[in-house]
Amino acid sequence: MKNIILLVLFFSSITTVWAQSDTVFIRYNQSEYDEPINYTVDTVIFGDANMRTLLYKTILLPETRNQQYAKGYGLFLDSVAIAPCENSRERPDYINKVNSVISTKDSFVIQIKFWGNCCHHFLCDIEIANDSTLNIITIGYGMYCSCDCCYGLNLYFDSLYEGYEDFNKLKYITINGDEKKKFIVNYK
Repeated sequence: MKNIILLVLFFSSITTVWAQSDTVFIRYNQSEYDEPINYTVDTVIFGDANMRTLLYKTILLPETRNQQYAKGYGLFLDSVAIAPCENSRERPDYINKVNSVISTKDSFVIQIKFWGNCCHHFLCDIEIANDSTLNIITIGYGMYCSCDCCYGLNLYFDSLYEGYEDFNKLKYITINGDEKKKFIVNYK
């Protein structure tokens, strides 16, 4: 009898642990901005481990078609990091600008500045346009405020671009498809 009880407990613990791997608990403030904080907890259950993707704050869109195509050029986008909003009353001349392209043996980083809503977070992606242009895409989302400002964004690539012939075709960088501000870049 003890063996049967132990066996049932063993199998029930395995299925409980397995089910938890596809469950995420999210705690957030449900109140309006001028009310006291009232936290609510939601549960998100995913069908399987491959569907477990949450987009939160400024983040790289995971494994898009654009990124898969860019891998053929040796561009393996790993992550993004955003610098805080610089409050500006008027759009300066330096918006949507590539600040630097840093290439070392172990890393490849593109640093840009771009204009966006001061309350937004951003979904980030890259695409190859016309076989010669790397286009950096930023999609603002979230609460919309009546102000805009300049953000800094770093895009971190795995340094696997060496040995890819198509990588050498990339001569320009654009931000959000702005062809008028095409930046000529020497990647190496």
